[in-house]
Amino acid sequence: MYIFGLQQNKMKKGLPILVMILLFVSGPSYSQDDVDYYNRAVIEYEARNYRGAIDALDNSIKINPAEKDAYNMRGLAYYQLNRFELAIQDFDKTLELDPAYDKNYFYRGSAKFNLQDFKGALADFKKQLELFPKDPANYNNYGNAKNNLNDYAGAIKDFDKAIKMQPDYSSAYSNRGVARYGLKQFPAALQDLDRAISLSPANAAAFFFRGKIKYKMGDAGGACSDLSKAKELGLDKAQKVFLKDCKRWLQTDDYYTSAIEKRNSKAFHEEIALLDKAIALTPDDAELYASRGGASMELTDYKGAIEDFDKAIRIDSGSYNVFLHRGFSRTMLKDYPGAIQDFNKCIGLNPSNPDPYYKRGAAKAILKDKRGACADFQQAIALGLKPDKDMEEYCK
Repeated sequence: MYIFGLQQNKMKKGLPILVMILLFVSGPSYSQDDVDYYNRAVIEYEARNYRGAIDALDNSIKINPAEKDAYNMRGLAYYQLNRFELAIQDFDKTLELDPAYDKNYFYRGSAKFNLQDFKGALADFKKQLELFPKDPANYNNYGNAKNNLNDYAGAIKDFDKAIKMQPDYSSAYSNRGVARYGLKQFPAALQDLDRAISLSPANAAAFFFRGKIKYKMGDAGGACSDLSKAKELGLDKAQKVFLKDCKRWLQTDDYYTSAIEKRNSKAFHEEIALLDKAIALTPDDAELYASRGGASMELTDYKGAIEDFDKAIRIDSGSYNVFLHRGFSRTMLKDYPGAIQDFNKCIGLNPSNPDPYYKRGAAKAILKDKRGACADFQQAIALGLKPDKDMEEYCK
C-alpha cells in the first residue's frame, strides 16, 4: 500500500522540541558545563547542524546522564538524520527517566513508522491522540498506521474524525482514499482523491494514487495522465513509470499490488504467481525480484530466494533490505562467508541499524571468530539491540 506522509502536530510547528536555552541558575540536577553543552546543541539544531547538536548532547549526557530533555533532543537530531533506530533508543530513555514525558510520542511513532514497525507506531500514535485529542493530525497519523496494518475500516473512522475537525485537511482525504481503495470502494476512493487534489494541487502522491484508482475503474488514459502529473511534480515512486508505455506499467503495478495483498494473507505461492506475471511484463524492475525472493524465503526456498536477490542487486545495488535478506538466506544455506559479505554491505548502507551487526556476529561465531563475533554483538547492543543470555554467555 502506498504510504502518504505523516502530519506534524499543530502545536509542534518549527523546532519540534523544548529548546529553551537553559538560562536558569544551575541547581542540583545541572552543572554549568551541562547547561553550556545543551545550549550549544540548541544553537546547532536551530542551524540544522544535527551532527553538531548530537556531539554537544553526547557531552551533556556524559556529564548529566539523568537529563531527559537532552535525550529527547538528541533523539530528534537522530530523527532528522534518518537514523531512526538511534532516535527510538533515545526516546525510550527519555520515557524511562520520566514516564509522563509527552513530547516525543509523535516522533518515536514516526521513527517506528519509517522502519515499517506499524504496530509500534500505532501504539505511540494512540498515546499521542490520548494526550492531544483536539488535534486532527493525531487522528490522521493514527489512521495512517491502521492503513498500513490493513485495518481499513478502522482507519476510515479516524480520517472521518480528522476531516470533521478540519474540513480542508487534504492529507486526511488522501489517506481515506487509500483506505477505501483497500476495501475496493473505488468510486468513493476517487472522490476522496479528487477532493485532496482540489485542496492541494501540488500533492504528487494524491495524483499517483488517483491514477491507480482510475486504472482499476477502467480509465487507463486518465490514469496515465495522473501518473504523468505525479512524475512532473517530482514524486520518487512515479519516476519509475514508463510514460511511453504507461499501460504496461499500470498492469505490472496491478499484479504487484495484488501480490502484496497475497503476502499479507500469507498466500506466498499465489504471491509468487502474480510476481511472475509482473516480471514477465517488466523484467528490469529490482523491486519485483526482491519481492519474489522474499516470498521464496518465506517458503524456505533459500536457493530460489538468492537467485532473485542476485537479479535485484544486478539492477539496483543500493538496497539494504535485499542484502540483508540475501545474507540471511546464505546463512540458512551455511554459506557463512557469503553471508558476512552481505551483512558488511548492509552496514555500509545503514551503519546505525543493529540487525546486520548481530547477524554478522552470529555468522562469525559459527566460524569460531569469537573476538569478531563479540565485537559485533557489542556494537549491536550499543545501537539498541537488547542482549540475550546466549550472547552474554558466549562473550564472557
